Amino acid sequence: MDYTRALTRIAELSGDAGSERASIEKIVAEAAGLFNTGMASVFHIGPDGSLRHLASLGVSPHSIRRLEDTAGTGWASDLFGEFLAPVIAQDAQNRPPISEIGTWARLLNVATIAFVPLRSDKKTLAVLTLFHRAPYSYSSEECDILLVVAALISAAVDRTLSAEGGLSDASKSQLFSVLGHELRTPLTSIMGFTQLIRKRLSAAGAVDPRLIEQLDVLWAQAQRLNRLIDTFVDITRIERGEFVIAHGQVELTEVLRSSGEQAVAQASSHHSIEFDIPAHPVWLHGDGKRLEQAFGHVISNAVRYSPQELPIAITCRQNVADGTVDIEITDQGPGIPTARLKDVFDRNYPSGPLRSGGLGVGLYLSKVIVEAHGGQITIDSQFGQGTTVAIRLPV
Repeated sequence: MDYTRALTRIAELSGDAGSERASIEKIVAEAAGLFNTGMASVFHIGPDGSLRHLASLGVSPHSIRRLEDTAGTGWASDLFGEFLAPVIAQDAQNRPPISEIGTWARLLNVATIAFVPLRSDKKTLAVLTLFHRAPYSYSSEECDILLVVAALISAAVDRTLSAEGGLSDASKSQLFSVLGHELRTPLTSIMGFTQLIRKRLSAAGAVDPRLIEQLDVLWAQAQRLNRLIDTFVDITRIERGEFVIAHGQVELTEVLRSSGEQAVAQASSHHSIEFDIPAHPVWLHGDGKRLEQAFGHVISNAVRYSPQELPIAITCRQNVADGTVDIEITDQGPGIPTARLKDVFDRNYPSGPLRSGGLGVGLYLSKVIVEAHGGQITIDSQFGQGTTVAIRLPV
């Protein structure tokens, strides 16, 4: 089965800024469809181990109340509190792991129940339950998919509980770590096999060039997703005070070229970049990987918002007198309204009509990295007339 479309839809819904409970209802429906069932629910696990209903598909309100009452003894907290993997009760009526699950199965007249922990802040905050009227055997692949679904659903559940007073703000930053952990392992496999397949096809000789091009797009998008995961993890580190800059000798012009090329490749775009940088090496004391991140986020924004037929300009100038270097990244996109310029480096920007698929943290992370190097980052833009991001770093 091709899970890509459904997982993409779940990811979109988990980031929906609208009604949180409505989003969870839609996510539950998508998750149920993935595993061929018309019955599913999400319950919040309270501090006392009780279950509170958040969303359901195909389960009556009367049944939900009875399920909540059955869980009143705290068994859900005991069962899921320390477990990371899904718990599958395959013959739930006749051979349940614990008697309460058998009671659930008989109440709903189902044969198999899958319990999927939704975790944040190193604890289980809720559980996704999938009910199957006929016996259902989950393959190892489907169990892996359940983990990805759980990581994505956790985002919407965490926001909902926070808005309703169910969780502290600190748990939001912990969510990024959960997402990073759950998504990085399958992504590493995707990237590795993509490169292996491309290498073998290239060695085979006569291969449809369109197939090679499609593999290159897959590779670029996997790299882009890997960068987004890195951003999740870095935001968590910043909020915990664990963000680290590893200083060393960095050749700036090489980092700028690499950042530009990667940003264009990961966006699978046809933008051209005009470099106006010194022909000689420009050395500074800093963290090359972090600086590449900072430049990459800025250039990716320029790529995202500017027309493909118009180039993006990257300039670099040394200021020998004061021992600094100035970098400017300029696009010819729609620009940013003056009233919103003061917000572009905030943690939760962008929002509204200017949002174009970004996480809203790219420029924020760039600012953190630049300032950690003792530098400054500013933005100059007029609506309809393009944008220039200027970065000054000490040499």
